[in-house]
Amino acid sequence: MSKDKPSITLDDIARLSGYSRSTVSRVLTNSSHVSPKAKTIISRVMEEHHFTGNAIARGMVIGKMPIVMVIAGDVANYFYANAISQIERMLFKKGYLVAVCTSEYSARKELAYLKMATMFRVSAVVLMSAVDSAELSAQIRSLDCPLISMNRRLSDCEIDMVLQKNYDSAYLAVRHLIRNGHTDIAHLAGIQGTSTAAERTKGYLLALRDYKIRSSIVRHGDLTWQSGYQFGEDFANGSIDCTAVFISNDTMTAGFVKAVSDAGRSIPDDVSLICFDYSPVIEQLAVQVSTVGCTAQKIGIETARMVTSRLECPDGPKQTMELDGELKERNSVKRLNRRTQSKKG
Repeated sequence: MSKDKPSITLDDIARLSGYSRSTVSRVLTNSSHVSPKAKTIISRVMEEHHFTGNAIARGMVIGKMPIVMVIAGDVANYFYANAISQIERMLFKKGYLVAVCTSEYSARKELAYLKMATMFRVSAVVLMSAVDSAELSAQIRSLDCPLISMNRRLSDCEIDMVLQKNYDSAYLAVRHLIRNGHTDIAHLAGIQGTSTAAERTKGYLLALRDYKIRSSIVRHGDLTWQSGYQFGEDFANGSIDCTAVFISNDTMTAGFVKAVSDAGRSIPDDVSLICFDYSPVIEQLAVQVSTVGCTAQKIGIETARMVTSRLECPDGPKQTMELDGELKERNSVKRLNRRTQSKKG
């Protein structure tokens, strides 16, 4: 008999310990919903039969490996990296291995990883980037493990979600620009087809409407430094006519700031700027950029808690948590008076 094959089954442990199969399973998954007495007795039986030390064997018996798959669009992106760090730290304490997969914002790779989640019998999946589609929804529904969506609202799926209040935070950012006298405001949104981009764009447009500003400029980027740089070049050469810009993430903002500087323009003298995601990427810029949103650390911690809660209570009602955003005013927004308000570029 191979060393990886358990000598007894989960039913054997239940019979020898005097507890139910489900209680034994909860002990194996480090659930908090087990009495200290039951945990002690069951752990003793598993130890006597050399069962507790073999994670693969335990996984084979209960049908799940102690692995949580995290699918992120770009692990080099600070927001994702910091959130993943919090998730890994908290789930490691619960006995789980966190496997990080990079989708490169590819719908094809996202679907492939979700198929692998079933193949490798992972305990749960955290999906950090996703382009909503009927195919994605169908794949999620076919999963045999919990899926928690972080920062993406997915339709046609009954799943747990940890979200930012993207709509409210975007409105807050644009209102801040308007109250500083800006009426020509451009928005560099995220990837078209994602809930995050749609919600932030909606907040931008509603703020303009509420303040009776008829003109709007919306461009979609791919969340990378390069797309932010291109947007900055377009502003500098006059292709984008505005006095203020609202950008959907920190990485694109860094590219935009560099392009404006390379063109000999300055922030906020030539263009005011506010963005989502306060992070070290923003802190390291020469310009002190005003930001909106919640921190990657906070959303990562809440996502890890959601994963833990779902693993401990697989059949409980699905939950959606929406985190408030915060406006951090720094030095990137210039106040315009009536004479300068109509000045372009």
